[in-house]
Amino acid sequence: LHQLACVSLLVVERDAMARPVYSIHSFSRERLSERGIIASVERVLADSFEVTTFNGRGFDIPVLMTRAALAGEHAPTIARLSAQSRRMPGLHVDLLEIVTGYGAAPRIKLSQLCSAFSIPCKLEAGGTDVASLVAAHAWRKLTDYCETDVVATYLAGQIWQGAERGSAELAVESWTRLAHWISANQPDLAHLLAYAEPPILPAGGKALGEVSYRELGW
Repeated sequence: LHQLACVSLLVVERDAMARPVYSIHSFSRERLSERGIIASVERVLADSFEVTTFNGRGFDIPVLMTRAALAGEHAPTIARLSAQSRRMPGLHVDLLEIVTGYGAAPRIKLSQLCSAFSIPCKLEAGGTDVASLVAAHAWRKLTDYCETDVVATYLAGQIWQGAERGSAELAVESWTRLAHWISANQPDLAHLLAYAEPPILPAGGKALGEVSYRELGW
């Protein structure tokens, strides 16, 4: 029953050489009504092959569906995400559910997962700050917060997929390409500079000499 204040989406497409092409989209109450936000999100999602969220099944998608119903906005793609059976593969991938084994392991916060993966997260604001940012009409700061969250979610998903596929280099390659995109779009993406250089990712801890992907030549 939350009202919508801002929605951000990181879009990853593929060019003719199958290389990722990035763009980021944000829609807020600074310029749009709730109905306008829903319609804008629906347009971006309409042709998606996969939609990745973190706790999207428990928060983002129910909020979007409820507000769409109240606004009288037709949102078939959002409805499809909402209707997808929890354990069935499909359009929606909820990273929280995958990481926790659909509730088998304790729930965690995005910031906790990102901390384990050396991914910057919640840099200047968090969920508890949203109401005060809206009250202050601090739309740029709110949008920056939402955009850093979707970038962090994408990177966490890439690291997890790399582990699933036995391909750690997948995460390094994805982060490197994302970093190049961020660096090439300055100062417009200045709020994403924390992601412009992939970290040295440890694999074993101090006891094993902090072996990193970079040291392995990946």
